[in-house]
Amino acid sequence: MQDEPRSENPQVRVLPDRSGTQVVLLSGEVDADSVSEVARVLADGARAGRRRVVDISSLEFGDSALLHVLLRAHAAGPLVIAGPVPSGFGQILHVTGADTVLRLAPGLSSALDGFDG
Repeated sequence: MQDEPRSENPQVRVLPDRSGTQVVLLSGEVDADSVSEVARVLADGARAGRRRVVDISSLEFGDSALLHVLLRAHAAGPLVIAGPVPSGFGQILHVTGADTVLRLAPGLSSALDGFDG
């Protein structure tokens, strides 16, 4: 059994692997000062061949640095963003068109179900 990537950042929590899917919970504010931990955890998951779900339902603030990390993670392998998407970050997704590129799910359960089949 592989070790789960761990995070020392309280805004980034990695849940135990769920059948090959890495689940990363983001909370509070994730911006240019704190996003490197998100990037590291998602890159580790991609290198391990995991599908990744990022739950942003508890995100209070995310900026373009977070969007950049999510787009890079999307390019590296299977990724679903679980919401509900906070309105401020939703605006960033919409204005940039990232909401048409990233795979969005209304909640964690539906994001995990999205990998079935």
